Amino acid sequence: MKKNKKIYLVSSGTGGHAAPILLMYKKLLNTPNFDPTILHSGSDIENKLFLNTKSKRIISAKFDRNSTYKKLISYPITLLGIIQAKALLLFKRPDLIFSKGGYGSVPVLFMARFFKIPYFIHESDSHIGLANKLFAGKAEKVFLGFPKEVYNEDVSDEKYKYTGQIVNALPKIKKEVKKTIYITGGSLGAESVNGVVYKIIDKLVDKYKVYHQVGDNNILKAEEIKSKLDKNEESYKVFGFSAELSKEAFAKADLVVARAGANTIGEIAKNKKASILIPYPHAAQNHQMKNAKYLEKSGSAFLIKENNLNEKYLLERIEYILSNKRNADVLGEKIFKAIKSDGADTVYAEIIKSNKD
Repeated sequence: MKKNKKIYLVSSGTGGHAAPILLMYKKLLNTPNFDPTILHSGSDIENKLFLNTKSKRIISAKFDRNSTYKKLISYPITLLGIIQAKALLLFKRPDLIFSKGGYGSVPVLFMARFFKIPYFIHESDSHIGLANKLFAGKAEKVFLGFPKEVYNEDVSDEKYKYTGQIVNALPKIKKEVKKTIYITGGSLGAESVNGVVYKIIDKLVDKYKVYHQVGDNNILKAEEIKSKLDKNEESYKVFGFSAELSKEAFAKADLVVARAGANTIGEIAKNKKASILIPYPHAAQNHQMKNAKYLEKSGSAFLIKENNLNEKYLLERIEYILSNKRNADVLGEKIFKAIKSDGADTVYAEIIKSNKD
């Protein structure tokens, strides 16, 4: 009887880490003789997404480069995570580890390197993150979300492979009668974007159906704004974090207004959506700006820098794109060609290939 191949899938805090890991988990779970387990940092989003999976929390801490105190606190927490990971890998040694990077991966990959356990890494962004830089050297494979020429780092080694983003295709859902806009700041929301949207929401709902993911911390404010709409209240749907509502909104959208996280970009590309990207200005190494500039250069998305974001400019961009169906269609087709979005299939094939008896 064949022994099941044990695979650890490592997530790290955000929806951009967790959603691809969940997708890979489901693919491997349905593969004979594979036994996947998710290791994660225990964030609220991870706890929600991984609720019905075989999963385990690994102690980890984010390194805050701007706070000496938080940086010092992170060291003993990370050490505890390394001790925990050591015990796990020693007594339940996997055949392979697949990591999405981030601070949550540090304890696991540190001990994987120590025990010489093979591991793969996936880097979603156009800049290789700190954790992935630390562990790329001993990785069997490093999968890249953007084309190799986008990276400032040396990715010429054959272990680096451009696979694109790990994202799901959306379900087929009946479109709204009105043209539909999905506005999202990611799983945590974006207060600066929300604030501008609130100022123009009365104009938007006159012409469009608006789905607005505001983040769990901003839901009360959004509901208050919605209650003050004189009409078309049913055209404004607000929610905090919901995987199901996000899928519905994405599927129905004629236009997506979003941050420029790699996972969101991958979903936009895979589903051929027109988009306006507003990069988060405090992202590590300004990687969201780099992501968005790559797409702006190819003419496949509109970029609005946060310091240029105001209600007049955002409204003008929205109305230009939705004034003509061809405008939205062209953007959708261009972004589909600009970036691969079938990374799940490629990574899955590499995992299966590496674990053949």
